[in-house]
Amino acid sequence: MSAAPAPAAGRLLYQIEIDAPPDEVWRALTDPAWTRRFFHDTAVHTTWKVGAPISYDLPDGTPAIAGRVAEYAPPHRFVMTARFLFDDEAIAEPESLVTWEVTPRGHGTLLTLLHDRVPKHTIALVRGGWPGILEDLHRTLRPGAAPNVVAR
Repeated sequence: MSAAPAPAAGRLLYQIEIDAPPDEVWRALTDPAWTRRFFHDTAVHTTWKVGAPISYDLPDGTPAIAGRVAEYAPPHRFVMTARFLFDDEAIAEPESLVTWEVTPRGHGTLLTLLHDRVPKHTIALVRGGWPGILEDLHRTLRPGAAPNVVAR
């Protein structure tokens, strides 16, 4: 008896321009006090060493997302593995890979989020969530400015 094939993995790519310097955007992505403000009330926790655990924890300390730091190149890029722990089916799926890239653009920043190797059930969970997180980040850094997330 042969094993069933693994479900196909998908890819999500989003970009948003933020009228804020790259160092502000980077701080917002890597500082738990900031992530709590725009990332569904979760605080990022890690040592930022390659191979170290990384989690986005709810206010009660329960991790919502957990993985490992795969790459850390401040202040421009970090990559992490990710398992989404708020859904039993997603917990059972393989980890995916999340890449954040901060690129200077004029007087502001182009933020790119690539979520790669996303299993079938997880992609259904997060497809609508990432644009909201990016919009909330934009609103946190530049209140009153209209965010525009572009899916690629």
